[in-house]
Amino acid sequence: SLPEVASIHTCPSKSAACLLPPKADPLSLGTVSSPLQLSSDGNVELLYSRGSTCPTTGGTYSTRITFVCDETGPSNPELVDVTGCEYNVEWGTPLTCDNTDNTDNNVPVAGCQVTDPDTGYRYDLTKLTLQQGSYKTAGARFVANICGAVDSCGSGVAVCYHDNGKTVSLGQASTAQTELAQERGEVEIMYSGGG
Repeated sequence: SLPEVASIHTCPSKSAACLLPPKADPLSLGTVSSPLQLSSDGNVELLYSRGSTCPTTGGTYSTRITFVCDETGPSNPELVDVTGCEYNVEWGTPLTCDNTDNTDNNVPVAGCQVTDPDTGYRYDLTKLTLQQGSYKTAGARFVANICGAVDSCGSGVAVCYHDNGKTVSLGQASTAQTELAQERGEVEIMYSGGG
């Protein structure tokens, strides 16, 4: 399991991960430095870098979080090892599970899945679909759902913008197209039919 983790109020400024050593000041184990990445072995990883100074190397601490399949639901993060100044953590989530067998009762939405041609791993974004509500930006002006409609946007609309009482559709849920941008290690979803 992970060592004692400091509360957000005692972590160094901008820390994405930090550690409270016994009888010492909190250490930053890294700050957000890049988006989720697809590793060469097909895992989804998140890297926090530029943490506190690491005395063993003179460099800085970093944390690599590898998201692994856990069909039972999100689990607590688990410290796997520490290599030099890098903390390696595994975090179980159903969002990274290969759904090639499609054994669950969810009917996949057309255009919301993509398969990596090199690994055969299938990314199914329908697990991010909210049954109620939406993903919102600050101020709730830009709202979206992943592979599903947003009630406040209009019939069948997946993405919209609210401005001064007016709602502008930015794309229909039925037009979802998912692509794997391998050179950037990203999964992208695009909608059309806005207006």
